[in-house]
Amino acid sequence: MEQIFIFDPSSGELYLHEKLIGKLSAIEARILIALVNSSSDVLDRDLLLDTAWPNKNVTPNSLNVAVKKIRSIFFPVINEEIIITHFKKGFSWNRQYKLDVVESADIINTPLKISSESQIHEIVSHAVFQVEDIKSEDSIEKTSETESLLSKKQSFLYTLIKGSFLYYFSCFFLTLIIFLLAIFYTTQMTFTTCQSINDSDFCGYGILNSSMIPKDLPPGHYAYVNSQRNGFRYVEVK
Repeated sequence: MEQIFIFDPSSGELYLHEKLIGKLSAIEARILIALVNSSSDVLDRDLLLDTAWPNKNVTPNSLNVAVKKIRSIFFPVINEEIIITHFKKGFSWNRQYKLDVVESADIINTPLKISSESQIHEIVSHAVFQVEDIKSEDSIEKTSETESLLSKKQSFLYTLIKGSFLYYFSCFFLTLIIFLLAIFYTTQMTFTTCQSINDSDFCGYGILNSSMIPKDLPPGHYAYVNSQRNGFRYVEVK
C-alpha cells in the first residue's frame, strides 16, 4: 500500500492515512514544504536557512536541529530517513514518499513541482501564512495573560516589600530607642562629681552647694543624691 503523507500548514499536523503522526512548528513547516516543492535534487543549505528564517540571522546548526526534528516524526513510520543529507551541499526530499500539502485556502491543488527554486519563498510563505496568523493571535492572548499574571505578582511583591519595610523600620526604630536609653543610663551612672566641703568629701549626681549640707553633719566621706524635689540625701561611706 502506497504511503501518502498529508500535511496541514495551518495546524502543523502531519497525517498518514488519516492518522496523526506528529506536529511541526512554523519554521519546520517552511523547511518541509520547501523540500517537497523543490524541483532540484539538492536544496542548498543557505536557501533553506533564508526560507525557514526570513530576515533573520541564525546559526547553520539551527537548520540541522529543525531537520532532525522532522526526521524524528517520519522515521518511526518508514524506518528510514525522509530527508537525505548531501554533505556540504544541502538536503533533499526522499522521492520514494509522497506528501500532499492540504490547506483550506488556495494551497490544496498546488503542484508539487515548481518551475524554479526562486519561487520556493513565495510558495512556502503562502503555505504557512495562516500558521503565522494563528500563532500571532495565540501569542497576543498568552502575552495578555502573562502581563496580567505579572501585574498580580508585582502587586503582591509590592505589598510584601511594603509590609517588610514597615516591620524592619519598626524594629530598627525600637532598637534605636533602646540603644539611646542604654547610653543615657550608662552615662548617668558613670559621670559623677566629687567635691570637698567643710572637711568632708561628697560624691554623687548633680551639683551640691554648701547650703544643702546640714550644719551638724560630722566630717567624713559621703555619697549623695541631689534631688530638687526631696532635698539633699546622703549616706556615709566608711
